Amino acid sequence: MVVIGVFWLILTAARQDTKPARHDLLSPGFHHLAWNAENRDQVDEFYRLLVKNGATALDAPAEYDYEPGYYAVFFTDPDGMKLVVQIPERPRTNR
Repeated sequence: MVVIGVFWLILTAARQDTKPARHDLLSPGFHHLAWNAENRDQVDEFYRLLVKNGATALDAPAEYDYEPGYYAVFFTDPDGMKLVVQIPERPRTNR
């Protein structure tokens, strides 16, 4: 069974009565979350939105050598979780 176009991501506010632990990128467990963009302009536009809103950008939009044509911006959420908006090299197929 193939389901296309269905994806849920639910985020909730951290509890206010405790100080949450900061995410450690090098610890076992969740590493990062990435969203695919359609083109470089979308990645660049998202970067401008991050900067405008005071987000922490780890790396500006650029081509990285993870795979040919990989273009991305890396940033963190308030807890230090690494997030990515990327254009992967892999061609998309319609199913």
